[in-house]
Amino acid sequence: MTRGFDLACGEFSPLGSARNFDNRRGGGFVNRHTMVANWSFFLLGVVLLCFPRQWMRFGGSLWKKRRTVRPASEGWTQREPGDPRLRIWREFGKARNYFDLLRGAVGSLALFGGHGMAPSLVASNAWASGERSVLALTAAILFVGLMIQTIRKEGSRVRFYPPIFYLAGISVGVCGVWAAFFALALLCAIGPMLTKAQSFLVVYAVAMAIFGGTVGKVDTLRAAVMLLLGLAPVLASLLAGRPLAIMSRKGFHVEP
Repeated sequence: MTRGFDLACGEFSPLGSARNFDNRRGGGFVNRHTMVANWSFFLLGVVLLCFPRQWMRFGGSLWKKRRTVRPASEGWTQREPGDPRLRIWREFGKARNYFDLLRGAVGSLALFGGHGMAPSLVASNAWASGERSVLALTAAILFVGLMIQTIRKEGSRVRFYPPIFYLAGISVGVCGVWAAFFALALLCAIGPMLTKAQSFLVVYAVAMAIFGGTVGKVDTLRAAVMLLLGLAPVLASLLAGRPLAIMSRKGFHVEP
C-alpha cells in the first residue's frame, strides 16, 4: 500500500484522507510536507541493505564438508603469509561477494528506483525541498547498511573490512548500472597498483562519483552521496584508529 508521511501530523497516512482536506479553502488538499512511501519496496531495500554479511556463515559447516581440495597453484600466484595486499581478482572467487553485489544493487534500486522500478520514497510536488529530504533519508539508510558491513565484532575484537562489492552494488541504484560497471572495471584494471585497501576505496569512491556524473547523468548531490559512501569505511577506520582487514581462508590480513 502506498501511504504518505504527513510532517505536520508526524505520521504516515493515506494520501487524500480527511486529515489533508481543507474545507476552509473551498475544498482541496492542503500543500503539506508529504512523503509517499511504497512500503513493499522500502522494507525490501532496508532488509537487503542492512543484512549483516557474517550471518551468511550460518550453515558454513555443511559447505565445508562439500569443499573439494584445489590443486596447488604456481608459486608466483601463491599468497605469502602476512601479505596485506588487496588483490581484487581474488575477490571475484568468493561467492559471498556476489551476494553482496546482488543485494546492494537490488536494495538500492528498491530505494532509488530505476530500470523499471519506481522509487519507494517520493516527495509531494508541493514540498520545495522534498527531493533533498528523500535523498538524505535514503543516503542515511545506505550509510547505516554500509557501516554494518564494514564494522564487525568477532569474539572480543572489533574489526573493519572494506565492503568493495557491497559498494559496487549500491552504486547501481545511486549512479546507474553503467556508471557502476565502468567504475568497477577501472578499479580492476588498476587494482594491482593499489596495494592497500584504503587507497583502493579512495580511488573507487572518486571513480564512482565521476562516472555517476558523466555516464550515469546523476545530479551533483547523488554523485556526492556516492563519494561520501565510498570514503566512509576509510574515514571510520581512521577515526577508530583501527586498520582495514582483508579476509582470507587462513584468517585475515591487516593493513599497516
